[in-house]
Amino acid sequence: MATRKSKHFLFHYLLKQFQSIELKDCHLLVGVSGGIDSMVLLSVLMEVKKVLNLNISVVHVHHGAKGKRQKDFQDQAAETVKNFCMKNNIKCYSNKAVYSVNTGSLKKENKEMGFSLSSGVNEAEMRKYRYQVFSHYMKKSESDFLVLAHTANDLLETRLIRLIRGTGGQGLKAMGVNKGKLLRPLVNINRSRLLDYSKKRQVKWCEDPSNRSSEYSFRNWIRNEWLPRLEKKRAGSVEAMSRSLSLMAYKTNKDQQRVHKICHDLIEGQKLKRDSAFFAFPLEDKKKILAYYMKRQGLKNYRASHVLELLKQMNRPQKEFTFSLLGKKWTMSAQWLQLL
Repeated sequence: MATRKSKHFLFHYLLKQFQSIELKDCHLLVGVSGGIDSMVLLSVLMEVKKVLNLNISVVHVHHGAKGKRQKDFQDQAAETVKNFCMKNNIKCYSNKAVYSVNTGSLKKENKEMGFSLSSGVNEAEMRKYRYQVFSHYMKKSESDFLVLAHTANDLLETRLIRLIRGTGGQGLKAMGVNKGKLLRPLVNINRSRLLDYSKKRQVKWCEDPSNRSSEYSFRNWIRNEWLPRLEKKRAGSVEAMSRSLSLMAYKTNKDQQRVHKICHDLIEGQKLKRDSAFFAFPLEDKKKILAYYMKRQGLKNYRASHVLELLKQMNRPQKEFTFSLLGKKWTMSAQWLQLL
C-alpha cells in the first residue's frame, strides 16, 4: 500500500513562520536565481501555498554576463527557473522576458522597465539593479510581499563583513525575517537544511561558478576559505560565532527600542531638547540619543567622532550660538539643539 510522502522540516518551519505573521490569502513574488537556496524556497512554497491559499509568482534576474562560462550558467539558471514555472503553472517575470502561463509564450520585457545594467559593474551595483527589477515587478504583479531566499549562512557572512569593516551593534542586525513588504523566511535556517530538502525532493538547481572564486570576492573568501578553516581548527566555532552575533544583534535591538522610547520625549521635529532630562542620562545613552537624532534628520555617513562633537557642543556653557558639522548649520539655544 502506497504511503503519503511525509512533509519535510522546511515545510513545517515555513508554515509556522507565515502563520506567526498571519500571512494567508495573499500574493507572493518570489525572487528566484536558479541556485539551490531560491529553488528550494520556491519548491517549499509550492507546498505551503495549498495550506495558506497563497498566490505565487516568480521574478528572475539575468545579469547578462559576457564571459562564456558565466553566461552559460546564467542561461542555464534562467532555463531552470522557467521550466519549473511552466511545470507548476506559475507566472514568471524576468528582466529579459515574461513567461505567460496562459499562452505558454515568452514576451520580451527588458525594454519596458526603463533602466538597465551596464557592463563591468561591481557586486553592489548588481544588487541595486536586482532590487530595481524586483520593485518593478512588485508593482506590475500587484504582489503583497517580495520573498527572498537568504539563509543563516548569508546572514553570518554579512555580519562578519560589516564587523570587519567596522560596525556597531546596529550593523549586526543586518537581515530580518520580515521587513515591511520584504520576507526572508529562511534567514535563520542553515543551508545544510536546504541541501537535505533538495536531495529528498530532487530539486533541480544550478551552481554559480563565480561562487567558487575567492580571488575577487571578499564574501566568497569568507565562505569558501576562512569559515571552513576556522571550523576545521575548532569544530563548532562557526555555529557558536553565529549565535554570539545574533545575541549581540538582539540586545542591540532591545536597547534601540529603549532609546527610541526616550527620544520620543526629547525630539520634536528638527529640535532636540537641551535640558536637564537629556544631561541626566549616562554618557553612552547621550551618545545613542544624539546618533538617533542625527539619523532622524536624514544625515548619512556620520561617525562616532561626529556624535562626540555634537555632544561637545551640547555641553558648552553658552546659551545661544551656531556651529557647523557635517557640512550643515546648527543652532543651539538654552532649550534646544536644532539643525537648520
